[in-house]
Amino acid sequence: MWKISACFLAYFVMKACSFPALNSTKIVNSLYRVSLKTGTGDDCSMDLFGGAFVTIDGMKHEHCQTPELDHSGDDFEEGQTDTYVGEALGECAEIDFTNGIFQFTVHHSGSDGWCFEEGEVELRDGTVVPCIANTFLDDGNEFVCPSFKLGKDEA
Repeated sequence: MWKISACFLAYFVMKACSFPALNSTKIVNSLYRVSLKTGTGDDCSMDLFGGAFVTIDGMKHEHCQTPELDHSGDDFEEGQTDTYVGEALGECAEIDFTNGIFQFTVHHSGSDGWCFEEGEVELRDGTVVPCIANTFLDDGNEFVCPSFKLGKDEA
């Protein structure tokens, strides 16, 4: 009799203690990673007098902005790819891009210019949006990276 009662009690406790919030948790398709590559050539790297941040625009008009992207050590050195995850992404690590990304924009800040060669952002569902820029950013310039490709007739 104790076996049946113990099993019944265990079943009852599991049912009574199940939390609907835990059972219906929705996975947020937020920003997981930003990678930015610095080009090579004269004055391509960026020092303390320059910085970069990213804004993301979602398909349903969601929007977020990362803090200025910075690691301990040297970021944005010639030929180097810098990758940012976690807290470095600020609010973008929490915004749900349910239907994906429309575009992301790489913004320059400060007085030291930078050669933005390429970048990519990755969402938590594994979607990667690449961007080839091959441009020089300085004094607040920005480069818009669309998440779609134009067809022959649209270019």
